[in-house]
Amino acid sequence: GNRLKVDRHHLGDPGEFMQGCVWYMFLFDAKASDIKLDYKGPNAELIKECAESAVAESRRVFKK
Repeated sequence: GNRLKVDRHHLGDPGEFMQGCVWYMFLFDAKASDIKLDYKGPNAELIKECAESAVAESRRVFKK
């Protein structure tokens, strides 16, 4: 029958949005405020801020 399975290999919508934010900010040296994507999920601003923090930390660590 139908069984609910947890997919631990793929990102959900918030994870995909965060991944996109990280790549965009990293590749284009952008800030969270530069992202104009119309993401309707919960916590969009928090996700962008976390992504910006992650990119800033990676630049600090790797001295890009």
